[in-house]
Amino acid sequence: MKRYWKQAVGILISALCLVVFFWGVDIDQAAGILRQILYLPMVCALAINISTFWVRAWRWKYFFRPEHKPTVAGLTIANLIGFMGNTIFPLRIGELVRAVMGKRKTEASLSYILATLFVERLFDMLCLILCLIVPIMFNPQVFRLPAGTSGLLIAFFGLILLIFLVTRLKPDLIMNLSLPVARKIFPRRFSERIHGFLQKFTEGLMVLKNGTSLFKIVLLSLFHWWLIVFSYYLAFLAFSLSSLPWSAPYFTIGLVGMGSALPSAPAYLGTFHAAFIFSLNEIYGVDKSMAAGLAVIIHLLMSLILVLAGLAALWYEGLTLGQITRKIKITEA
Repeated sequence: MKRYWKQAVGILISALCLVVFFWGVDIDQAAGILRQILYLPMVCALAINISTFWVRAWRWKYFFRPEHKPTVAGLTIANLIGFMGNTIFPLRIGELVRAVMGKRKTEASLSYILATLFVERLFDMLCLILCLIVPIMFNPQVFRLPAGTSGLLIAFFGLILLIFLVTRLKPDLIMNLSLPVARKIFPRRFSERIHGFLQKFTEGLMVLKNGTSLFKIVLLSLFHWWLIVFSYYLAFLAFSLSSLPWSAPYFTIGLVGMGSALPSAPAYLGTFHAAFIFSLNEIYGVDKSMAAGLAVIIHLLMSLILVLAGLAALWYEGLTLGQITRKIKITEA
């Protein structure tokens, strides 16, 4: 029942975003931007965007220990299938798909892999907040945001950074706080299973104490998100938006990333479009109908390429969507 409520909330948020941000859009004008698309920069944008999953896998490799035998190729496959899962399944099931596929492609435990995904998301969140803060700080004349927005973003950045620092300095803190509660609430046999899970989870956080790995992870995080920003810059060029300030792809990515973190229907439907349209229309003055048409086309093309790449990775692994679904049900149980 809880799952259905989450799905209902996600669908409701998606529907509200679509209604609010597509209200008043001229459908003919929005569709008309297809006639002015420049195919070369759009193809390059899509190619670079899909290549970021390889860079993400390169970064992910440094979260594992040598005995886990991770490979960039194997983790790329896990990323493609996992993010495809986020596109076609509800409730961010793709994250669990990515963990299950990561277990298949390495010799690490599932709880260890879940810990790496937790830390990975901290890095992603820090980079997304930077994508919002930097344009506001260095290109302030463009923005007409409520007073205190910059301070709020900086405070949020500081909060995520604090969580990261605490996780690095006290990787066993989660276990120390959770285990006594679990022992009081659950039967002994079940609490012992939780203890084993938390031990492996804590091991996954220990990578943050490795200075060399941490340095590489930071550099690859910045490179990964810069590539995504560059892919959006090329997408804007494909629709003759070269007059936009340098900050436009950065701020748009930051908003889209934050919007995608909200509960929504599969493929971030509605939340992606709302963030994209708000950035181009409200911040950079692009006509709303054009911004809406651009949001739909970019979302559709990037989602389609990702799904095709994920299906190709599934075929390469000799798996089907049905088998993946069953694996997830077993894992959730």
